[in-house]
Amino acid sequence: KSDPDQPVGKQERVSMAECSKRKSKGSLQDPNRLKVSRLFKKSSPNGQLTLFMPKRDLLMKGANGEVDPIEGVVLVSRKLANRENVKIVVQVALELRYGREDEELMGLQFCNEMILASETLLPEPCDYVEEFDTHAEDLSQQFGCFLKPFKINIGCSLPPTIRLQPTRNYAGSPIGTTYTISVFPSYSDTTVSPPDKKELIHMMFWVSEVFPELIDIRPTMSISRRSVFKDGEIFLQVGLDRNIYTTGQPINISVVLDMRPPRRINRISVVAIQAVDVAMFSSGYFKNEVAAAEERLAQTVDIYQKTFTIVPKYIPGKHWVAVADNNKEGKGKQDQVQKLAASVMIKERSLFIIKVMYFIQVKVSTGPLQRDLMLKIPFLLAPEGKKC
Repeated sequence: KSDPDQPVGKQERVSMAECSKRKSKGSLQDPNRLKVSRLFKKSSPNGQLTLFMPKRDLLMKGANGEVDPIEGVVLVSRKLANRENVKIVVQVALELRYGREDEELMGLQFCNEMILASETLLPEPCDYVEEFDTHAEDLSQQFGCFLKPFKINIGCSLPPTIRLQPTRNYAGSPIGTTYTISVFPSYSDTTVSPPDKKELIHMMFWVSEVFPELIDIRPTMSISRRSVFKDGEIFLQVGLDRNIYTTGQPINISVVLDMRPPRRINRISVVAIQAVDVAMFSSGYFKNEVAAAEERLAQTVDIYQKTFTIVPKYIPGKHWVAVADNNKEGKGKQDQVQKLAASVMIKERSLFIIKVMYFIQVKVSTGPLQRDLMLKIPFLLAPEGKKC
């Protein structure tokens, strides 16, 4: 897989069959080791460092939001490892971009970065090396390089990966939350950044929230309002066929109106709204219409009942829309079919989090001199592929 947003280095997919040809002995001792059918590989431009990772989609699950650890292997050339006072550092960073890169002027940046974890592989060995066979280091020396495995825990209750799609065309750095693992050599304890980009590896990965087992219910909400100029009331009831949907799944909304006494109804509109809250700044709350349906009656109604069917999807509007990352599914910039981001259920509040919520809004227009009757009912949107 390749990252179009990461121009540094080369990245390719390596099969396990190819890896088995390169080794003559040495294996993992743990019978419960991670079994993969492919590896993600990325090398530095000068070829001195190579990063292998079995997976790049980390799951956040459990009551505490535990995130899967990052596992991988770094291949270090002997030429780089024999340098004086060299240290091979693996660093995990979280970046939140909340503005367009092409609008950054005079040193103003619309992004914040936080280092989640940092670990030195050389010269200090990682504790995870003990789980590997003792022949692994000897095998590396036969090929003129060193293999250093790592396993890093990046914490729990992290913000899931969310992309914000601007209204105008944009080709800069991705807006939203981005996780990056970096591998670079350091020659002093005070070095903050690598001295040369030719010896730097950047690889993106994603953190996805696993939805817990939810009870399949049919949420229903109702509201009533008394008439202002005459006796009587309006009763509105809205119900959904379920409480959780997957991306691209139709939503059935049942609308029931009871008018006492009968009165004129002009229009009934049903809208699915995506609410996005960027916690980094106070004005980061905005809403988008992702599906809509309406019926114009313009007649007197006593009892009204109908089921509307809508399918939420990405619709460009006047605000940014939270979408899923296309690179996660192996799609480049040529395939621009955007999919809506899943609902964010994490409860912890963080400056780097982007909350995504969905709800159905039903509005009944009764007349020019009366307020519209409106009712909102929330629902959850799960990522595509989850069984609901």
